[in-house]
Amino acid sequence: QEAEEAERKRKEEEAEKERQRQRAEEEERERARKEAEAKAAQQRAEEQRLAEEKLERERRAKEEARRQAEEAEKEGARRLDEERKKKVAEEEAKAKEEEAARKKAEEAEARRKQQESEEQRLAEEKMERERRQKQEAQRQAEEAEKEEAKR
Repeated sequence: QEAEEAERKRKEEEAEKERQRQRAEEEERERARKEAEAKAAQQRAEEQRLAEEKLERERRAKEEARRQAEEAEKEGARRLDEERKKKVAEEEAKAKEEEAARKKAEEAEARRKQQESEEQRLAEEKMERERRQKQEAQRQAEEAEKEEAKR
């Protein structure tokens, strides 16, 4: 009976050792599974972070490109405006020059006409004086003839 008891005890101890071994294996598997899950989660988080950083870089690059395009558009518009203003100023200056030249020509023409009419007036006055002088000379000659005839 003692031998049976000892055999039973030995078997129970072996069974207990086997259960402990299996429990230790199960715990090891569980620990390895949790470690693998944690690593996978960490890797997913890292990939997510990298993807978000890439998206942010792309967003910034697009924003910068848009800003530069707007800047270029503004610069182009500013240049066009400056060119337009310059053209307008040049046209105004040209118009002023043409107006001044036209006025100068008109004034010269007016002076020429005035001088012409002054010369015309003087010529007419001279002719009138000469006509009167001739008339006076003729009258005097006629009077002298009458005086001569009376004598």
